[in-house]
Amino acid sequence: MHESGRPFTDPSGDRLRDWMGLGQEDFYDTNKVAILPMAFCFPGYTDKGADLPPPPICARSWRARLLADLPEFPLTLLVG
Repeated sequence: MHESGRPFTDPSGDRLRDWMGLGQEDFYDTNKVAILPMAFCFPGYTDKGADLPPPPICARSWRARLLADLPEFPLTLLVG
């Protein structure tokens, strides 16, 4: 993600697209797939460089409002 500016451009993305039966073109087509963060905030890193878990308030503050503005999707896939 950091180098390409797109999520899932690593082996985990290859696996996810394979599971979904989508090529890169369809996977990154915003009319077909919406890729959203789980918590809608980034709290930073631990002292060892790992991502800190997001505080629950982040998801409570943003998730419902954002999802309400999106069209209905036939499938919601939670990855993490």
